Amino acid sequence: MKNRYKVLGLALTVAGIIAAPVFYFFTLSVQLTAVALSSAILGLASFFLADTASKAKDKEQPDSESTEDFTLKPAGKFILFLAVAFGLANALLTFAKQEDIAIYFIANAAIYLIAALFYIHINPKAKPALNNLSVVIFSAFLTIVAWEVIDLFR
Repeated sequence: MKNRYKVLGLALTVAGIIAAPVFYFFTLSVQLTAVALSSAILGLASFFLADTASKAKDKEQPDSESTEDFTLKPAGKFILFLAVAFGLANALLTFAKQEDIAIYFIANAAIYLIAALFYIHINPKAKPALNNLSVVIFSAFLTIVAWEVIDLFR
């Protein structure tokens, strides 16, 4: 694979999907599970944005294969922003001694959805890719909300 975003996306997604259940069920660490879930979301975002990032790169530099002049494209800035925001949110929730994985996921999902709304205005071609991931994340969010409502009535 030549596309850096796809390689990064696959690596982060696989690592997050494998690590999340291990951290949650075997090490019993909610905080590490949250980091693994953040990694999976970040990886999926990078993977889905790979095609839009490569199209923008092809238009700007059709013959350049050099990695020496690597500048951060809008997709790279979006991925970097998500990484920093997820890390900050997870650190703040850990500092607040939060032990509910649903809170971590909802915070990360909200960060992703808000950031995706802003990024779509910067790069409208990324809308289909980000919409697909937004549907998955929002569905997981609604599932968590449904579980919490069911727990209220028990």
